[in-house]
Amino acid sequence: MAPVGFGAGTTVDIWRIDDPIAGEGTMIGSADGTFNYTDRPKAKGDVQYTVQYYGDARHAYAYGSVTVNITSD
Repeated sequence: MAPVGFGAGTTVDIWRIDDPIAGEGTMIGSADGTFNYTDRPKAKGDVQYTVQYYGDARHAYAYGSVTVNITSD
């Protein structure tokens, strides 16, 4: 948790990278606070999800990511 809280209306962007090796992604939404997201990837295989915060006067840029292996349609 950040020692200085985020301002009202602050959001993070959610990206889906269908081919993590190529690094080509699509922004699939934005969120503030705690969130859940439902998505339908384009194909089977590894799909990476990244959440990015672009920073502000009190907070640095930050991101987190996870790779999910899609095994069925």
